[in-house]
Amino acid sequence: MIVRVTVAEALARVLASVGVPCIYGIPGGKMTPLLKAVSEAEVPFVGVRHEASAGLMATAEGMLGPVPAVVVAEQAPGLANLLAGLGAAFANGLGVVALTVSTPRAVAGRGAMMEVDAQALFRPLVKASYQVMEPRRAAELVRRALGLRLIQVHQRMKAAISI
Repeated sequence: MIVRVTVAEALARVLASVGVPCIYGIPGGKMTPLLKAVSEAEVPFVGVRHEASAGLMATAEGMLGPVPAVVVAEQAPGLANLLAGLGAAFANGLGVVALTVSTPRAVAGRGAMMEVDAQALFRPLVKASYQVMEPRRAAELVRRALGLRLIQVHQRMKAAISI
């Protein structure tokens, strides 16, 4: 019997296996499958009222240890709200990894509501930015990101977290 593992479950296993201390963000929306999976993997999640707080909290966490803190955000405004925290982390050489979501591939590039080029937005503030186009590569890219300490993994929602 083949056991299927969702992308969210694979990511949660990677985050737990490297000892990510905490994940910060706003619960709900397209992040729900990932947040459920990290809860089951016993990676703590701290919910906030604004993504800017999540970014700054992850930056503070990044000061405390060798394992990067992780922040999650939804599309457009959520991504922009992370910039202050990621900028502070980048300027101080701190370990923060941002996991974000975006417009599904089927409608990307057609002016979908809240569509934004996250890689272009984050490029000045990160060591690397990966876009997950194939679900089977998600865990590999997050593991690579955790090794770099300060990057942004941008997930095409339909491809990245499918349950």
